[in-house]
Amino acid sequence: MLAGRWLDRVGEQPIILLAASLGVGTAFAALFRRALVPFAIAYAGGCGLVGALCFHHITQSIAARCSPEAPARVIIWLTLFGALSAPIQLPLTGWLVESVGWRNAIRVEFVTVAVTLLVTGLMVKGHSGSRE
Repeated sequence: MLAGRWLDRVGEQPIILLAASLGVGTAFAALFRRALVPFAIAYAGGCGLVGALCFHHITQSIAARCSPEAPARVIIWLTLFGALSAPIQLPLTGWLVESVGWRNAIRVEFVTVAVTLLVTGLMVKGHSGSRE
């Protein structure tokens, strides 16, 4: 609820860039922790922030706002890409873990998420919230 409210107040770009920087950065930093508790707190906090700011409840709203002339069409495409991501990402993750170890596999995935969010943040530049 807080992310949706913030989306209405500040717009799309700050939400996405916060997820890319603070969310991914915190989770990525967890991979340098050796003790379980600091790792778990940082990893859960970073992943939780990315999830709160980038899952369907936010991304579908952003997609619809960025294409007001055809919101249903962009939501369909977003849903299709989301549905196809698991069959691609899960085997890729398994292969990465076997190839480079679990920490490096997660590092690769976090870099991928950060780059994707940064590109998305640039693509929505100029769109704004203020829907209240």
